[in-house]
Amino acid sequence: MCLRGLTNEKLHFLILLDDEDFLKNTWYCNNSHKDLIMKKKKTFPGKLNIINYDDIDKPNIMKDYIIESNPVPREVYIKLPKENLYVLSEKFAQKYLLSRHSELKNIFEKLGAKSIEWKMKHNNGTSDAVNLDMEVNVNQIGVMVGVDLEESSDNSNKAYSKMTFPNNKVQLDEKIFDDPSFYYLSKEYEWQNIIQSRIHSRNSEYEFFYKNTDSYNFKSDMSSKLKLLNINFGYETNKYNNLEIHYIVKYWDT
Repeated sequence: MCLRGLTNEKLHFLILLDDEDFLKNTWYCNNSHKDLIMKKKKTFPGKLNIINYDDIDKPNIMKDYIIESNPVPREVYIKLPKENLYVLSEKFAQKYLLSRHSELKNIFEKLGAKSIEWKMKHNNGTSDAVNLDMEVNVNQIGVMVGVDLEESSDNSNKAYSKMTFPNNKVQLDEKIFDDPSFYYLSKEYEWQNIIQSRIHSRNSEYEFFYKNTDSYNFKSDMSSKLKLLNINFGYETNKYNNLEIHYIVKYWDT
């Protein structure tokens, strides 16, 4: 398996402003609204891009800034690195987690999965973990998805889901995973071990435990600082921390 070279992922932020936000204003010491926001760019743990809302549909802009759903001025967007797609800050944590685990499930499928069961436990008392399952994109005919939620006495929610793959007998080959669609794999050594274990041991079942850690640290006052500039930043820090996922994968014989 020849994995691509490792690269560090930088966060990319995007804010859309109206024409008037680019005009100098004497009330702001002859600064424009854009100037004031740029003075706060160190607040952002990544690269900040500001563009004119009216330019968002121009071809030269669209090739670099693809925005999910309808663009909204004065909202903070964050780019999903694999999809090269900007999403609202309030949706980024969930979308990013979903992107990663969709890839992991795809790895299991390419290894000849007969079924994938995963149990999620969320310790913040919400049902967000279930929403992750319900948004999984299933393209293969015959894949079945089930979701079951139970609330436990320890103030956590638990979700159980299962996907089945009929007649998913594959020829195991490491080269399959050189495909650039496996974006996160080069940094996930545990995922690489899953592949090696299946290819070399021909195991019929595999269990994998994952605990999500939100590695993006935003300053606690970031939202309030941006709000003063009439910019909405909706990222909920640590919302998806302490999300535990237990995978049980059964494979077809090779």
